Amino acid sequence: MINWLCVLWLVFSVGQALVYHLADVKGMSLWPDKFGAVGLSQAAAQDAVRAAGSFMLKARELQQYVLLSLLLHKADYTKSSASAGVSKLGFYIWQIRRQ
Repeated sequence: MINWLCVLWLVFSVGQALVYHLADVKGMSLWPDKFGAVGLSQAAAQDAVRAAGSFMLKARELQQYVLLSLLLHKADYTKSSASAGVSKLGFYIWQIRRQ
């Protein structure tokens, strides 16, 4: 069975690296005399950073949805795990917002 949370954490890590490198490319696009010969434009770099940011937001949204679904699914089996699931849910939401 695939651990979806691990997969989503990896996707989110890749997204962070992508935004980091695209921000460098955007900075390079501000020097047209140095990097203009490559064909690097400010508009294209800005669009790439915006697309990577949207990807990050959707990855985080999917991560929260999967986490919530897993916790609620686990809480359905027993009443004792329901209260544990709610407390874990609060902890995970706090942990996600802290990042």
